[in-house]
Amino acid sequence: MMTYGWAILIIVIVAAVLYSLGIFNPTSFVATESVTGFAGLGSIEAQCQAGGLAISLGNSIGNAINITGITVTVNGNTYSTIFPSYAGYASDYNIQPSMSNSFMLVNSCPNNTGHFSATVTVSYTEPYRVFPGPYQSTGTISGASVTQYPLYTSSLVGYWPFDDGSGTTISSLVGNIGSLTQANSDNGTGGVSWQAGNFGSSVSMNGGFTNQTTGKCLSGDCPYFSSSGSVSLSGALTISLWVKPNTALLPWMSVGIVGNGGCSTNSIQISYGGSSYSNNQVFLELGNSTNGCVGSISGGSLTIGQWNFVVAVVNDNTHSDALYVNNNLIGTNSFVGQDNLNLEPRLGGGIWSTYYNGKWYVGYLDGQVDDLRIYDVPLGTPATSALYRSSSPNFEH
Repeated sequence: MMTYGWAILIIVIVAAVLYSLGIFNPTSFVATESVTGFAGLGSIEAQCQAGGLAISLGNSIGNAINITGITVTVNGNTYSTIFPSYAGYASDYNIQPSMSNSFMLVNSCPNNTGHFSATVTVSYTEPYRVFPGPYQSTGTISGASVTQYPLYTSSLVGYWPFDDGSGTTISSLVGNIGSLTQANSDNGTGGVSWQAGNFGSSVSMNGGFTNQTTGKCLSGDCPYFSSSGSVSLSGALTISLWVKPNTALLPWMSVGIVGNGGCSTNSIQISYGGSSYSNNQVFLELGNSTNGCVGSISGGSLTIGQWNFVVAVVNDNTHSDALYVNNNLIGTNSFVGQDNLNLEPRLGGGIWSTYYNGKWYVGYLDGQVDDLRIYDVPLGTPATSALYRSSSPNFEH
């Protein structure tokens, strides 16, 4: 009886250890089937995810290291688009002793081929040593592939990385819509600067509001950016961007983050705040020339002073739309008559009006914006999650 008792106890202990390692939880970030090589580095874990190969790099060297690049070669193709898993700052590339950081190699996993084997090379320096390098460590990662949601394909019809760093133009890297150019309402004199962004640089606007009747800018400089071109889309679209509001809005005010028209036109509007959308809730609204405002969704909350990720999805084929805030699905809705959007992106406000104390006002964004993208496909939850993890102003063709 004692022997059976010890056997049962051992089985329980082993099961507990396996559970703690995530063996029984296939959705957790676990090591792939095989990780070999990587001499000089610490523990390495990796997994094929919807947006590419996610890699956790450990540092057992004893000195801080800076990751300068990662390349993945699989099925004869080489990928080197590297992003920290949590888009943020250059320090994400620094790994302290006995610590680890996670990175995403975008689009680097085969698309649901069952099994893959990849050669991975990590380039790094040891900046605090007499001989800082550079150094390289190479290994092999193999495991199970999953369905991919490519983030950089022909589906990306508009992309503004906000890496200009100066001037009054936000250059377009992809698509035919063209650059976004600064404008000011009435007596506005500027109010735009370039600052550190979610990754790289970003545009900062000082906001304000105008009297809709007179057009007079009553506070701030009321800056906004408008496009030099347009693109017509029918069927579906996805708009994503990062936004960092500086201040909470007045209870009666709502400002546009991005959009291209009012409810009387075939348009899309993303805004936040206002009396109807308390606690800085995000608001998505579609305009239709026949049916007016349709498909409205509100919810979530933008955190003041921090970067927030906002995604709006419109699917004409299913007559539905969806709103995501910080990787959370806020809600979905259905609509009728929303076809052939003629997108002329406008960034920072100047379209959305609010009625207060007998007058109409138009609000402008007080905050920073980074990494604006437009896709001509309806990205679903797995794809938007992959975009959230890998979103960065960097782009490699």
